[in-house]
Amino acid sequence: MVDLARFDCARWLLLTIMNGYEAGEIVASSCHRRPNIEIIDSAHYDDEVAYIFDRVANQVVIGEL
Repeated sequence: MVDLARFDCARWLLLTIMNGYEAGEIVASSCHRRPNIEIIDSAHYDDEVAYIFDRVANQVVIGEL
């Protein structure tokens, strides 16, 4: 799935995956492929937010807020 994202020209990545841990792995993979990409993700629980930020997302939006 990450191969289809066109990281060669991407400036931002917006993720809306329901599973925060799966999203965190995509964030980590994305940062590895393109270190200067800005990543915005969504999460539903505090532990998911921390997990995603640990994988270098720029912003995490909590869905309920």
